[in-house]
Amino acid sequence: MSIDTGTQLDLVDQYADVLDLNWRRRCHLMRSHVVNFSALVNWDERIRISMTALKELDACARPQLRRRLNEPLLAGELFSIGLYGFLVNDTDLIQATNAIARSLPHLNAAWFAAMQWAPSSDCLQQTIGHLAVDQQMEILASRRGNAAKSTIQIQHLFERANAAPMNLETIRAALTLVRVMADKTRLSVANYFLSHEHAGVRLDAARAVLVLGSGRDQRHSSFDVLISLVEGEDFVLRELAIQSLALHWDDPQVVRTKVTTVLQRLADRCPHSDERYELARLYLRMLGWLGQVDGIEVLVHNLNGPHRRTAAASLSLITGSDPLRDGWQGQAAESLQIHADSDNDHIPSIHAEHGMLWPDKTGFERWWTQNAERFDAKRRYFAGNSLTAGMLEQAYWQSPLAWRPWIAEHLQRLTHQAMMPWDAPAWLQKGSNASLKESIYVQ
Repeated sequence: MSIDTGTQLDLVDQYADVLDLNWRRRCHLMRSHVVNFSALVNWDERIRISMTALKELDACARPQLRRRLNEPLLAGELFSIGLYGFLVNDTDLIQATNAIARSLPHLNAAWFAAMQWAPSSDCLQQTIGHLAVDQQMEILASRRGNAAKSTIQIQHLFERANAAPMNLETIRAALTLVRVMADKTRLSVANYFLSHEHAGVRLDAARAVLVLGSGRDQRHSSFDVLISLVEGEDFVLRELAIQSLALHWDDPQVVRTKVTTVLQRLADRCPHSDERYELARLYLRMLGWLGQVDGIEVLVHNLNGPHRRTAAASLSLITGSDPLRDGWQGQAAESLQIHADSDNDHIPSIHAEHGMLWPDKTGFERWWTQNAERFDAKRRYFAGNSLTAGMLEQAYWQSPLAWRPWIAEHLQRLTHQAMMPWDAPAWLQKGSNASLKESIYVQ
C-alpha cells in the first residue's frame, strides 16, 4: 500500500512543524524543576521520530523544504530544514541554509543547534570546516564528542587561530572550548588571559583555570578576577562569576561573606528598583549554589516575597525537597513586585526558576522541622546529600532537568574530565554514562 503524493506532502509539513515546535519547546523543558531525564528521553524521542520520518519521506521532503527557504524563516524552521539537510547529505540545501544564517545573525543559534544535533558525517565536518574558527570552536564545544578525536581538532583550531590575530570572539570561544573539554595542555593559555582588558575574556579565563586543576597562585588570581567581575556593571558576567566562586572556592562561608558585601554595596547605589530586584534575586540563587543549611533561614523568609520561586528553587537545590511530593506547593500567583522592562518592545528574559512550582511557606517550615536534624551545618549539600562525585552521578540522571547544568559543573570539578553534554540529545547522553562512571571510580 502506497501513500499518495498529496498525503506525503502533508506529512512532510507535519513532521517538519513537529520537529520545529518540539525543538523550540525543549528549552522550556530543560528549565523544569519538576521532571527528570526520563521526560527528556521521551521528548527527544519524539524529535527523533520526526527526523526519521522526514528522512523516509526524502523524495517529497527535499523539494518541499527547499521551497520553504524562499519564505521568511523563524529559528525553529531553519533548525528543522538544516537538520534535515544533514540527515540526507543534501549539500545544496545545507549551503543555502548556511547562507541564510550568515545573512541573518539572529538565526545563527538555530543553525549551530542543527549542527549540534546532526549525526557525524563527512558533510557535517565539511560544513563545520568552512565556518570561522570561533564558530568551529563553539560547535566542537557543544558536541563534546570523542576525546581523542576532539584533541586533534582542538590542536588544529588553535594552530589556525594562532596564524592570525585572535579577535575577542575567537579568544572567548577558545577559552570555553578549553574549559568544557578540560584540555589541561592549554592551562598556560588560560592563565595568560586572566589579565586581558576585556571583562568577558577575564571571566572565561578564570573559569578555565579553575577547571583545569591549577596551582594555588593561579586559583587565587582567578578568584580575584571573579570578585572584581561581581563588582562590575555587566549583570550576565556578575552572575557567572558568582556561580564560579560558589562552585570552586573551598570555603563557601568566605564566598558568602565576600559576595554579600559586594551585592549590598551595589544595591545601595542602584538608582532603579529593577536593578535592586535582580541583585536580591541573585543573592538568593547564590545561597542555593553554595548548598549550606545556614542559608535556609533567609530563603524561608523570602517564600512569601516577590522572589518566592527563586527562594523555593534554592531550598529545593540544597535540601532535595520537592514541593509537590513534600507538601509545600502553594497556589500560583503573580509576583508581589511587577518587574517591567523600560523598553516595551523588549522580550523579557525567562528566569531559570520559572520552571519551579509556587511554594507555600508554612508547608516548607513544617517539612524542615521534621527533617532539619539530618543536615550538618559544616557540610555542603546538593539535593539533600553531601557533595560527592558518586552522588552527583546518580543525581545527573534522576534530578530535575533544571539542575543538570549545575551537576555537570560539579562533576567536572571533581573528576577533571570533559563536561557532561547535559544539553545534548538524550540518546547521545545515554552513551556518555559509561565513560562518566569510569572517570568517577578511577579517582
